Amino acid sequence: MTFPRTFVLAAGAALAAGLALAHYPAAQLTPEQREQVRSIVERHRAEGLADAAQRARDARGEVRRLMRESSPDETAMREAYRRAAKAGEDAAVLRMKARAEVMSVLTPEQREALKNRSVRRHRARRRLI
Repeated sequence: MTFPRTFVLAAGAALAAGLALAHYPAAQLTPEQREQVRSIVERHRAEGLADAAQRARDARGEVRRLMRESSPDETAMREAYRRAAKAGEDAAVLRMKARAEVMSVLTPEQREALKNRSVRRHRARRRLI
């Protein structure tokens, strides 16, 4: 069983990691686990995770736009930055909750496999810097 691309994109980064388990051989999700993960993703998407992530991206875009202004406005930048920080915080909290739910569905071995995969990916990204 595969998940539609739009399903993964809308779910956000943390949930995408959980959904990736379905395609990660070391995790070997059972059909029941796949259905539970799908349900978690749907519920969090309906609760606004994708919207919160979009608000955070939009707010960061506003900060970048203000940085490029030819005549800087300190007050506008401070307000935009506060909005971006708050939107990012809200999205992070929702991702954390969703990820915790996904992780609760996994066996200890599956959680360890995901942790090891995450560590390897983090190290690979750091080598690129």
